[in-house]
Amino acid sequence: MTIPDGYPKDYLFLQITQDVPLAASQDDLKASGKVNLGLDYRHLLGAHWMVGVHYRIRSFERKNGQSLSILSLSNQSQRIIRVYHPLYALVGTEWTYLIPTRRISLPLTKDPDYQTEIGVGINTSLWYYLHPHLLVEMRGARWRGTKTNRLHGWESTLSVGYAF
Repeated sequence: MTIPDGYPKDYLFLQITQDVPLAASQDDLKASGKVNLGLDYRHLLGAHWMVGVHYRIRSFERKNGQSLSILSLSNQSQRIIRVYHPLYALVGTEWTYLIPTRRISLPLTKDPDYQTEIGVGINTSLWYYLHPHLLVEMRGARWRGTKTNRLHGWESTLSVGYAF
């Protein structure tokens, strides 16, 4: 048994996220130190699978001091593993559309030095239910772009979720 019967199947998360460049990205980028907001919607499929979509901003600083922000639109699937109620572990994969921009404020300005990419990633989460409708999540994800070898990173996220 995983998430108990009678618990809601839909979840909305408000997230704070921080990213660190990895692999080839470290040649051009460094962590900006900024904490960004994200929004995530997930749906429980059956007893063992969670699927969802999320929107995030990834902030980096170039070695020359300019900023690079990446709009990230993703879908994910995760396997739910009950550790003990109310603690759950989730492990899964994600597909991400990465849009590099010079800044996040409107109007968006695409960064000419980086290409828009489709990314892939693996992720793991810990969920702790405070109440059947309220939970906290700690999440880590390793992601990378697939078109070039320029966008790689590690994402750390802390979320508060509402189940409905």
